Amino acid sequence: MARAKITDEVIEQINELYCEIGIKSQVAKALGISASTVNKYIIPDYVCKADRVVEVFSGRPSIISMDKIN
Repeated sequence: MARAKITDEVIEQINELYCEIGIKSQVAKALGISASTVNKYIIPDYVCKADRVVEVFSGRPSIISMDKIN
């Protein structure tokens, strides 16, 4: 049985869903992949898109977490 390629887009989906749901098995079920695959691609300290703030400093944009602002 061939393994499915985990693309950067899928990795982002894994981390976004994990931010929302917080349960690896539910993320796996939603994406049709195994919980071990979800566990493998969880990014520590990942900041959800909804929580990101783009700040311009010296003409270059950077992404910071809302947690670091407060």
